[in-house]
Amino acid sequence: LICHHIENELVEKKGKTSILPSDFGPNNNAQIEYFRQVNRGYYQSCIKAIKPPALQNVARQIIENELIIPKEKRRATVDGGILISRYAEQGATEDLLEQLKNTYLVRAEKSERGALYELSHDALIEPLLRARDEREQRELRNRRRKERLLIMLLTLFLGGIALTFIRLWANAERLALEKSNLATEKTKLADSLGVTLIELDSTSAEKARLMVDLQQSYNTLIQSNLRLANSQVLSLDY
Repeated sequence: LICHHIENELVEKKGKTSILPSDFGPNNNAQIEYFRQVNRGYYQSCIKAIKPPALQNVARQIIENELIIPKEKRRATVDGGILISRYAEQGATEDLLEQLKNTYLVRAEKSERGALYELSHDALIEPLLRARDEREQRELRNRRRKERLLIMLLTLFLGGIALTFIRLWANAERLALEKSNLATEKTKLADSLGVTLIELDSTSAEKARLMVDLQQSYNTLIQSNLRLANSQVLSLDY
């Protein structure tokens, strides 16, 4: 990996014909960190070379999750068929493993059961562990962001339901009050009509009594006049 980097970055791009330790840093610590960065950068560039880009994430998972034993910080050897089976839903295929092998990140050894895959060099372990930690942190942040978004949407949804319920309850209360007021008005109107009818009945009865009295008075007057006329006739006869 280092030789590949030197050839590409220092010889081809910068045109150097001789390579000195000072090209990698002013002191030993700086030079070690330089080579660590080379390994990290090489890993990232190899992942970006995976086509189509949609397979880059599963390529990361295969390398970072399966080909390293984190606690022991050493390489793991895994059967290619197992890798494909574990990550089939994410798109893992023989072609993807072949692409990883062509980047020289991994190497394959034939066995009776098939190809066995492992990291090509121990120098990749440290940058891969760091990349794995960064990826897991990103995934954790994304999960928490999605959870917060889900909680927010759920809160809005439940809030909407509660608001709708409150509105329906308020409308029901308003309708009940209007119904009660209408019933009260009907009762008042009925009572008022009842009094009016009673008054009308009373007036009619009074008028009837007056008519009877008038009729009786008229009859009495007629009878009086008749008696008076009879009396006058009798007087003339004598």
